[in-house]
Amino acid sequence: MNKQPRSRCRAAVTVLLGTFAAVSLSACAAGITLQGETATHLCKPKEVVGFSCELADHRLLSLCGSPGFNEFQGKPEDNPGYAYVAVGSKQGKVQFTHPRDPKEYKRYMTQTVSVTAQHNMFVETESGAFLSFSIGRDVEPMDQLTIDADRSPTGWWSKGTTALEPKCLLRNDGAHLGSFMSRMVDNPEWVKNRKSKQ
Repeated sequence: MNKQPRSRCRAAVTVLLGTFAAVSLSACAAGITLQGETATHLCKPKEVVGFSCELADHRLLSLCGSPGFNEFQGKPEDNPGYAYVAVGSKQGKVQFTHPRDPKEYKRYMTQTVSVTAQHNMFVETESGAFLSFSIGRDVEPMDQLTIDADRSPTGWWSKGTTALEPKCLLRNDGAHLGSFMSRMVDNPEWVKNRKSKQ
């Protein structure tokens, strides 16, 4: 009796299982949380996911911070961590990040609190704020993100995106947004205006 086909079958199963394990390990190494075939955020392993959602163009936008970023107890100016925004595919491939050096986040990310207790965080380029995150009793979860495509870094959005004003189709994670925002430095213009009204 020839047992060779059965051996080949076992070898094929072993190769398939090995490939599956390698793919799974690659996803884990990249820090991607998968739901079926889809990533839920673009942050690296152990990083804090401040916010993540699926945009109108079906890409992901994630606000990421260093491990323990949202638990830092000192002044925001003294936080030794890092933070950045990433945009990429639902398969977990990062296309763009800002700022380029996440340790420089204090130059580009600031926060304010309105008189109605709405908490806002702004992500800026040299042109001004291109992303804002908001939390407040009148802010619906799907409206926590606002995008100004005209001020965004070059290449982030396709042509015509400005008119579409890409917002979240689906919010995947926003549980740490409040604690994340409160670790940002105060927006200088907001501080200036607040002092002038006192």
